[in-house]
Amino acid sequence: MRVKQWLFVVGAALFALSLAGCGGGGGGAAPAAGTPVVSKGMITQLGSVYVNGIKFNVNNAAINMEDPTDVSGGLKVGMIVTVKGTLDDASNGTASSVDFSDNLKGPIATFSNISSSMTVLGQKVRFDPARTVFDNFSGAGTMGVKPGQMVQVSGMADASGTIIATRIERHLPDWTPSSVIELKGSIGTISGTTFTINGLQVDASGVTLPTGMTIGTFVRVEGTLPALSGAPLKATEVKLFTEGVQAEEGKHAEVEGLVSGLTGTTFMIGGTAVDASGASSFPAGVANGVMVEVEGTFVNNVLKATTVRVEWTPPVVTPPPPVVTPPPVPTPIPVDTPVPNAPSTVTATGGTNSVSVSWTAVAGATSYNLYWSTTTGVTTATGTKITGVTSPSRQTFLAANTTYFYIVTAMNGAGESAASSQASATTSATDGVALYGTNCAGCHNPLATSSKKNRTAAQIQAAINGNVGGMGFLSTLTAAQVQAIADVLTF
Repeated sequence: MRVKQWLFVVGAALFALSLAGCGGGGGGAAPAAGTPVVSKGMITQLGSVYVNGIKFNVNNAAINMEDPTDVSGGLKVGMIVTVKGTLDDASNGTASSVDFSDNLKGPIATFSNISSSMTVLGQKVRFDPARTVFDNFSGAGTMGVKPGQMVQVSGMADASGTIIATRIERHLPDWTPSSVIELKGSIGTISGTTFTINGLQVDASGVTLPTGMTIGTFVRVEGTLPALSGAPLKATEVKLFTEGVQAEEGKHAEVEGLVSGLTGTTFMIGGTAVDASGASSFPAGVANGVMVEVEGTFVNNVLKATTVRVEWTPPVVTPPPPVVTPPPVPTPIPVDTPVPNAPSTVTATGGTNSVSVSWTAVAGATSYNLYWSTTTGVTTATGTKITGVTSPSRQTFLAANTTYFYIVTAMNGAGESAASSQASATTSATDGVALYGTNCAGCHNPLATSSKKNRTAAQIQAAINGNVGGMGFLSTLTAAQVQAIADVLTF
């Protein structure tokens, strides 16, 4: 029906990929000029905006950004947007509104160029170095991507919840426990005010939840993350969110996304139901996980497709062969070896964004487990478990001025002991992680990968006094703040 140009910016390079005829779809008459249209898909080019092969004039359009902080940046290549307006002809249209909302905004926990994936807020994000737009990183493509960076991800989620990213933009400053994060997804499990989104636990205590929220409900959650990994998201707001395209009965629509729930010629694209039984053709390449563009009209909230085009089939990622390590020779344990006693004399000492836990060694124990929580009364069932710890054990990257509660168990071949008595400690009020992120990360990398590891307070103060590398501007920092920065540089 028309030739679509996909334009991706990777660093300073511009890639164009023509997708005409990719799946053998197409055909049918073009809608008449003046036809109202809703079009959801990726922005492939600016100068107006190009979405699903149509150049939309946005001079008089309302540009609606879900996050007010995105307004100043404007529309960008790789964003998934919903355009409403009218068609001028087969290749041009006039937009009345353009709406953008991301998939998530949060810190990178893990990153791998080998598998072309990262984990953000417990969600798996896959990217294609030649197709995904990486923006605001300190290098071309994925060169400057590191754990601890705050990113905004725009893309399309497959049936498993994996996000196929079309745009990944770094947002400064980098993550701290007080950074505002945001996630959208379907609820997998729910118990009271605690629920999960693709395995990430969300603590919504103290938040008014939407009426009727249950398993499968699609929601938008905003809140904070107390620790980079191993901690639940602390929600400050939970709202219902419409995943699919909403359009009036009989309205012309063009929707781009990943196929899921394919049965015959019916399937889902995100939250939009599609019936392609009346399409001019149904490409053989249509399958779950394949990106398609569907054109048609809405009837009873179902997109009745007239055209289905295959745009992209995800590459098969072959993981590297596993490293085979011979299993260790187990140490024989006598049948009558008892489970060890519970550890005693457990103490906790708070520091800068950290807590150190110590206990007395237990006879017959071969290892220890540490359970922690920010709520008193921690048990092995309610606490977050850290295995294989030794005394003293230090937990880092914690929130400032926050009380943490701990219990310890001992292990051997016969099993796990009863829990110790609870110990607690409060982290220092001075937030070294935040101070580093504000004053140091821009020059010396995020804290997790800082180039100034293990610098002492004296060394930092001397550099400030001597204006080394322009550090004189930090002369307003107090001695306690300088010490807090030095403390977290030992993490």
